Amino acid sequence: YVDDIFCLFKNEEDALDFFEYINIQHPNISITYEKEIDGKLCFLDILIRNTNINQFQTSIYRKKTFTGLLSNYLRFLPSIYKLSLIKTLVNRIFHINNTWTTFDTDLVKLKDILAKNMFPPRVVNNAINQYLEKKQVVTCPNTKRPLIIS
Repeated sequence: YVDDIFCLFKNEEDALDFFEYINIQHPNISITYEKEIDGKLCFLDILIRNTNINQFQTSIYRKKTFTGLLSNYLRFLPSIYKLSLIKTLVNRIFHINNTWTTFDTDLVKLKDILAKNMFPPRVVNNAINQYLEKKQVVTCPNTKRPLIIS
């Protein structure tokens, strides 16, 4: 069973040939495709931007129906659940984004979403800093951009 596939082709004709070939292999196979629009393609929960220099830029993708509704901080839940929610979402951002610019943009969006769910900024910032410290991310003195130390 195959659900989602990400393929790159040199041109649209090659893609159409591939899909035609795959779809005639068995009557139960019905693969469809999506083309990038304005250099962007949504795949699973990732927004992939084609930078036209043989590189991709990835960031978090949220559907238009995304409401931002999470567990409210004031809800009667153990604190560990609330902190785990923050760390899980930061981990997702950390692993999906492939540039510090998109990482930073997605962190700002996450802070906004968490604020709307009544998470205190101090708690959010502490959880983010703890996560980044654990990943050994420090700021490069010359550029003030994050740097990962392995």
